[in-house]
Amino acid sequence: MAARAGKRDRRAARTSEQRAADRQVSSPDLAVIRFHSRRAKTLEAKGIPVVERFRYLYSREALAEGLPKIHTVAERSREVHVPMNNCYANYGATNARELAATLKPEESSNRCNSNATE
Repeated sequence: MAARAGKRDRRAARTSEQRAADRQVSSPDLAVIRFHSRRAKTLEAKGIPVVERFRYLYSREALAEGLPKIHTVAERSREVHVPMNNCYANYGATNARELAATLKPEESSNRCNSNATE
């Protein structure tokens, strides 16, 4: 009975971010965390060109919001890719560079790749 209670306590002590990462990492070799546009008014709109649908440049603060998830997933997977799907102009490449710059040098070169998709 005590063993069961101990396991429950350890599970409860884990953060919601860690529990979410467990559900999201399906392979210990590769994890993908996709940044998508946050432009809600155009994502579901009819008749909007694709280029407008994903015309969203993340602020540095918004990119920083994703760091805990990236770090948590990186603990459970050998390699993490973070594609940017805000494909207007150079927005994806700009945000990929900004995100990579916020990671520690050893993380961005050894563990995490941040690539823009087009």
